[in-house]
Amino acid sequence: MAQENVQAINQPSKMQLNEGIVEGKITAIEQPEKSDYTYYTMSLKAADEYSLPAVIQVSQPAKERPFGRVNDLLRLKVRLGGYPRKSGSITYVSNTLSVVEVL
Repeated sequence: MAQENVQAINQPSKMQLNEGIVEGKITAIEQPEKSDYTYYTMSLKAADEYSLPAVIQVSQPAKERPFGRVNDLLRLKVRLGGYPRKSGSITYVSNTLSVVEVL
């Protein structure tokens, strides 16, 4: 019985709306001054041998324990978000990825 409880604790939580899975290698970690967040730059796997790997940035509140170090290969569940901003007549969208859990 106790073993079943341990397995249930280690199971990833169900995927919610606006969540996704990313897998990659941490290439840089930044915590800007006066920021409440730590930013992890990750390089994802390339689609094929001729393509460059995608690079993303995942944020986490600075008060939380770091989920990885540079060169760690990780699989993360992230929350997808974003916000629009205008520059003259052009609207840009900044996408945000926030860590939900390490898988």
